[in-house]
Amino acid sequence: MKKVKAKLPPATGRILYFSDDAYSRGKGAYHLYPHNVLARNDLPPASQVKTGDYIALFAKKGVKYDRSHQLLMWGDGQSIKVDLLFLAEGNALFKVR
Repeated sequence: MKKVKAKLPPATGRILYFSDDAYSRGKGAYHLYPHNVLARNDLPPASQVKTGDYIALFAKKGVKYDRSHQLLMWGDGQSIKVDLLFLAEGNALFKVR
């Protein structure tokens, strides 16, 4: 998460952080503070994600990234346009378009 935080600008909007592991969600959110972090298990409906939001993932199953179309996809057909900012070691960071 320290590498993810290094990719964030000093003044960011909302960071949505998702992990299947409760301990990792808590610890990851801690490392992302003082940013405005919302840590959850499941991604919300795509309609609740706003342009300018950041999405951080750690060991999250059921989420796919289509690099050619720059789409983050999950659940039953949910998808949003994103820019990939970081991908390594089970971590990913995206900025919503």
